[in-house]
Amino acid sequence: MGIPVTVVIARWQLRSALDQAQLAYRAAIEAAEAAHRTALQQAEAAHRTALEVAHAQIKADHDKWLEEAQRTSFHAFQSAVGRFRRKLEEGANRRELLNTASDLHDLQYELSLVCPEELSRLARNLYSACRFEVLHRIDDYTTHAERVALYDTMIKPLRVEITEFARAHFERRQDPSGS
Repeated sequence: MGIPVTVVIARWQLRSALDQAQLAYRAAIEAAEAAHRTALQQAEAAHRTALEVAHAQIKADHDKWLEEAQRTSFHAFQSAVGRFRRKLEEGANRRELLNTASDLHDLQYELSLVCPEELSRLARNLYSACRFEVLHRIDDYTTHAERVALYDTMIKPLRVEITEFARAHFERRQDPSGS
């Protein structure tokens, strides 16, 4: 009888060892799955962070490009207004003034592509004053004093208005807090 009891005890020990191995296997699988989930969460968090950083950089680069484009367009437009004023005051004929007004039109359109609507509206008003108001009031016999008066009454106030708006706009862009 000593042999069968030993076999039963060995069987129980074998079964107990197998159960312990099975439990250890399941625990190892659960630990591996938990580690895998944690690693995935960390990878996803790192990916989201990298995307946020990339989006912020892209936005900053775009904002910088847009501000440079706005400033360049605005300065080109203002330079064209200055050329119009000089030609007007120097007594240029209607054709020369019309060519300069055409440059103003092109620059006003360029400005409208990159600048805020209000700045674009002010540029349109200034172009219209040069092209339609001033040019229709002059001829080859308009005196220098009359030309200066036309500029001072019809163009200069609009130029001051657009300059003040642009200055405020660019100052706001430089101060992102909005204060």
